[in-house]
Amino acid sequence: MPTYRFEAVDETTGRPVVGTLQASDEQSLQRLLHSRGFMVKRIVSAVDTPAQVSSPPQQTDRRAERAVASLHARAVFFRQLASLFRAGNNPANALSQIADQPSMPESLQAAARAMLANAHLGQPLSQALEMFPRLFAPHVVGMFRAGELGGSLDIICDEIAAHYEQEHALWRKLWIPRLLLLNGVGMLMLVLPLFPAFYYGMARGNPSLFYQRYVELLLTRSLPAFVLMAVLGWAIWWLLDLPANRRWKDAVVMRLPVFGTLNRQRALTAFLRTLHRMFAAGVPVISAWEASAPSAGNVFVREKLIEVLPVIRNGQGLDRALQATGLFDWETISLVAAGQQSGEIATMLDRAASYHEETLRERYQRASFALIRLGCLSMLLLGGAAMLWMVYTYFTGMFRFVDEFFGAP
Repeated sequence: MPTYRFEAVDETTGRPVVGTLQASDEQSLQRLLHSRGFMVKRIVSAVDTPAQVSSPPQQTDRRAERAVASLHARAVFFRQLASLFRAGNNPANALSQIADQPSMPESLQAAARAMLANAHLGQPLSQALEMFPRLFAPHVVGMFRAGELGGSLDIICDEIAAHYEQEHALWRKLWIPRLLLLNGVGMLMLVLPLFPAFYYGMARGNPSLFYQRYVELLLTRSLPAFVLMAVLGWAIWWLLDLPANRRWKDAVVMRLPVFGTLNRQRALTAFLRTLHRMFAAGVPVISAWEASAPSAGNVFVREKLIEVLPVIRNGQGLDRALQATGLFDWETISLVAAGQQSGEIATMLDRAASYHEETLRERYQRASFALIRLGCLSMLLLGGAAMLWMVYTYFTGMFRFVDEFFGAP
């Protein structure tokens, strides 16, 4: 059965709708959309099914692969897209307005221009997002593709923006642990050459040599060690951010006490919310699951969600599929099972997603406190290391000075 990309208008709200649906022909697609309350403006035939659309992305140029932007800038990008879609702009008009904004970062302008080119060609906008792997993570592309399929791009763009805003708010709180960490590192750096320089001046009977020796050791030992630590930390962060290392990064994050639970909960929340959007738009069960699974922000969660597709294809129901993943608690599975029995699966998925969103907010709060505790612990450890070094160099230098002063063998 062919897949069609369509542009329509919701007759009840007046908002534009862009998406893809499977139908035997264009007349069947028009009847299906009309039954859902949509007025069709344009239909484009597509050869890709939803499962094929999620195949490996097209070839990208080097500049697009290296493009980056801040979390705040990406949140503004998707928030503007959602606002323009709700205002009645079609994708081409909305993207052209964003691409011409001088205040928008150059990387996001390039992404908007790539999406605009796809809109003119009648191709999915999500394919253009795949050209920027460092700018848009796979789960963001998956959420956007699901919005195209379900005809709810404005809502999905708002949810992507909210995702970036939550991440930005979390990382903004890093200033406290950063300050504590820098305080500990600075303390250690200033203390390391203190007593060796002090006894160097005393042994030569010239206290003024202490200051010269201290500055010399500070510039030749402490400062290079500090710069090396900073460069090493930046290199590790840069390597973890590369798309090729995303799987390894997710594996490391999943093993962290607080942040692993946060990462897992965020992936499950995005999946359930996207799945609810698919069912609310009337997308068939298999296509809805296929479109929603890539929205999970963790590689291992995505893989488990994709692995249980045969359960749905065998007609065993959503509750059995959720249970087979081993990722969801019994409250979520019970809600979905009740929705299947009562015929209100979309409503129950909405409740399950809301329940996970509440849990996610709690996890974000715990992660914020964990960052502060981590900063305090780092400062205490570095301060303790500085104190131990002071004691060691003090007594070592004193004994050596006494031995040299009295001429001990």
